[in-house]
Amino acid sequence: MRRALAQKIVDHPWWVIGGVLIVTVFFASAIPRIRFEQDFEAFLPQDDPATIALHRAEERYGDQKLFMVAVETDDTIFKPETLKKLKEMEELFEQIPEVDEVRGPTNSQVIYGSETAITVATALPEIPETPEELQAYKERVLGDRLLRGFVVSEDGKAAGILIRLKTGEEETVGVVNSVLEIAERYQGPERIYVGGMPRLNQFIAESMRKDLSVLFPVMILVIIIVLYLSFNSLRGVALPLVTVVLSAIWEMGTMGWLGAPFTPFSFIAPVVLMAVGTAYGIHVLNKYYEEAHQGGRSRTEIVVATVTAMLSPTAMAALTTVAGFFALLSSTLWPQRDFGIYTGIGVLYAGFLALTLIPAILALMPLPRREHQSLLARWLRAGLASLAHLIERTAVIILIGAGAVAVVWAVGIPRLKIETSAKDFLGKGHPVVEALDVLERHFGGSLQTGIEIDVGVRDGLKEPEVLNKILALQEFLETLPAVRRTTSITNLVRELNQKFHADDPNYYVIPDDRKLISQLLLLFTFQGGSLGQMALTDFSAGEVIVSLEWVSSTQMAKLVAEIQRYLDEHFAPTATASVALTSDGSLLQIKAEQVGTMPIYVRLMDQIRTSQIWSLLTSVGSSWVIVSLLMGSVIAGALCIVPLVLTILTEFGLMAYLGLPLDMSTMMIGSIAIGIGIDYAIHFVERYRLEFALGRDARRALEHTLTHTGVGISYNALALTLGFGVLWISTFKGLNTFGSLVALTMVVSATSAFTIIPAILLLWKPKFLTKRAQA
Repeated sequence: MRRALAQKIVDHPWWVIGGVLIVTVFFASAIPRIRFEQDFEAFLPQDDPATIALHRAEERYGDQKLFMVAVETDDTIFKPETLKKLKEMEELFEQIPEVDEVRGPTNSQVIYGSETAITVATALPEIPETPEELQAYKERVLGDRLLRGFVVSEDGKAAGILIRLKTGEEETVGVVNSVLEIAERYQGPERIYVGGMPRLNQFIAESMRKDLSVLFPVMILVIIIVLYLSFNSLRGVALPLVTVVLSAIWEMGTMGWLGAPFTPFSFIAPVVLMAVGTAYGIHVLNKYYEEAHQGGRSRTEIVVATVTAMLSPTAMAALTTVAGFFALLSSTLWPQRDFGIYTGIGVLYAGFLALTLIPAILALMPLPRREHQSLLARWLRAGLASLAHLIERTAVIILIGAGAVAVVWAVGIPRLKIETSAKDFLGKGHPVVEALDVLERHFGGSLQTGIEIDVGVRDGLKEPEVLNKILALQEFLETLPAVRRTTSITNLVRELNQKFHADDPNYYVIPDDRKLISQLLLLFTFQGGSLGQMALTDFSAGEVIVSLEWVSSTQMAKLVAEIQRYLDEHFAPTATASVALTSDGSLLQIKAEQVGTMPIYVRLMDQIRTSQIWSLLTSVGSSWVIVSLLMGSVIAGALCIVPLVLTILTEFGLMAYLGLPLDMSTMMIGSIAIGIGIDYAIHFVERYRLEFALGRDARRALEHTLTHTGVGISYNALALTLGFGVLWISTFKGLNTFGSLVALTMVVSATSAFTIIPAILLLWKPKFLTKRAQA
């Protein structure tokens, strides 16, 4: 059957080439359809409780993400020229159609009061013209608890302009670009930063586009160099390169037709595919040259022999690689599932094209005129021959050494950390991270989360006991590490009460009289005061906004757990503390739920941990099953898995010892390492079995395997190592680490296949080796 299929390809090469071109045009037409999705908060399943809570809060209170323009000075913002600049920027931001609200030092609401009235006015209607007016404004803003540390830093050296969006994530990039353009226009001498989650998402989206435009051509250049070093011929470079580029086009076209977006993790799928897919063309060409150099046969016979010999190992290698990528389907994070699905599909495309398009083109080309062996190939053959002799003498030592190394790496794995921080994904010193640091330094944090308090009845938030319970919650929150400040309706009510009592600080408390609270809030809203996220218009529910510094995922998980314990104790339906007595003697059930970004990040961390375990188990299990079925031996499958165990232990052990976290990019390495790394073992075992079946003893079979198939494996490992090394030039630190670690695993996988498997086969002769070689 294999020979018949190969014969059809050789007999009808133009049909194959024409069909590939038609399919390529079909897929290429869909590439422009691919959109970019960069919001980390959208990566959880939509039915996840944390996601549901966040969406409900956004529907009720508006956008939950902190988005701020910070203006930093060396001395003070209280200068006419700086205030003029702030006022103009606020007005320009308000003109952006997708912006819902802008709050800054000049347009924020300021509360004045007396024993008979409450007045709400704009903080700075006109730019001060005299020193006295400037001083009065400074005292007014720095003396206002709702503004100080919020839109003006405590020391008066920085100002913050808060921007709330009314758009979905699809339009965020355009809005942030407009904000950046305005900020750049006013840059200097003040330092202007744009920070927050929308800015982070915008940067990720723009960087994905930039990275893709750079990584793709650099990867092509790397592949050309590796292929030239390997084959030193035009066909040796062009044929694998064409097939892998076409497979990348087919992969992206599939994404386009199926509506799959590029994410910070799946956008590298075409680049990864080019590194991985090159292997199939390399092995096919390596076998073609080997067959051609034997001489005595026609061009078509040599191509048919090549396809017949390579169909089984290439199919096994492709299927096990696909299994490694498809193992990511066990992840509950859809960006990782997408990466696994489409990279796996791309691998199938690459394997198919290597077994069809390359033979079709070779069938039209003349045979090589001379023995084709590059300088690299000669070096490799000599080195691998020496390695074979070394393994013959030290097989036992190799296995003992491998076991000892495995133990050392395994001991370190429990130290491995899990991290989902976007800050770490970008790296310290990055402009976006610097902006987040400025927000933390001057405005109480770069991360914002929320807790919804729901009383369930109209005007429930006006009850003194309810307000005091919210205040107690805020006081508890502000004792937690990393929490800088909290804001809720209690801040507003206390501020109104003080202003209503001649600005006496002793009245900065929750009034005991519900009617007074209602009167204060009524006067405030009648004056045009904005409740923002503090409460719904019917006062049945509101939010406690928590501002905190960006912490590690581990610290964040502890914070979420501590907050939840408090909520369970004081606001759970079974907790007596969750019941409030109203002024008329009835009881209110107070509900509280975390609804912000912190629960999202903690859920991401939980999903990473679970997904890593399942993807590894799935990848190992499916690879073992596939190899066992195709080789007809469970032992053969297990033998191919053995080197991967050392590879996985090396990868995670090294990460643990170096303090590298397991995050949404590095968690994919295990499955990828198994899916790609097992290719080396498959090609080695298949060739060794063939040599053994042809009558060679174990030592001669080993030497012949290493000096022939070993060369192709070496080319493959070199292409993959350098290919994944290309990710070092990515904008994202997380992908730099990902590329480096995968490149390392390729070296370890190839080395293990060259040493551990031969050592085992020299000491033990499994039965599957004696089975008749298939024709």
